[in-house]
Amino acid sequence: MEISKPTYIVAELSGEVASWIHSTRVTLEPGIAHFPEEITLAGSSGVGPISKGQKLSVVISQLEQVLQSQPCIQFKFKGISHFPGTEIFFVEPEREDFDRLHAKIIETAIVFDDSPFPYNPHCTLKSLTSVESFHEDIISNLVIPVSEHCIRKISIYELDVMKSIKLWERELIKTSR
Repeated sequence: MEISKPTYIVAELSGEVASWIHSTRVTLEPGIAHFPEEITLAGSSGVGPISKGQKLSVVISQLEQVLQSQPCIQFKFKGISHFPGTEIFFVEPEREDFDRLHAKIIETAIVFDDSPFPYNPHCTLKSLTSVESFHEDIISNLVIPVSEHCIRKISIYELDVMKSIKLWERELIKTSR
């Protein structure tokens, strides 16, 4: 299979934090609530989506090499932010481990489209519709889960007309932390 649509590499959220993201999206913007709860590693910033025409098997092989000794990513969320000049709101994780993994992924032989934005790990809460005053009230009163979270799975998703299709996933090494 060849990559033929916008395709992203993501760190999937799970458990309590994934449920919180989903319910927050349902409240703020139901149109994106069906998307996976994730932090993009490649596709929306730093580098763009995986370039079309590449064999999925080659992309997977390259990712397998990067992830073979990758432990679960432990992190906490720092807060809610938005991209300047946009109405895209997101929850922002501690970024160091995401930055390291992003750098390892872009050092592979995988070819990515360009992105005009520097890498910024984030999980989108609202992005498609205009922000109304009631949205601002909801966003300012959100209580982010404060516990430490663990990324246990890295996946590849293809975007097809506002629908995400999982093409591949890999469990990360469990840690005893």
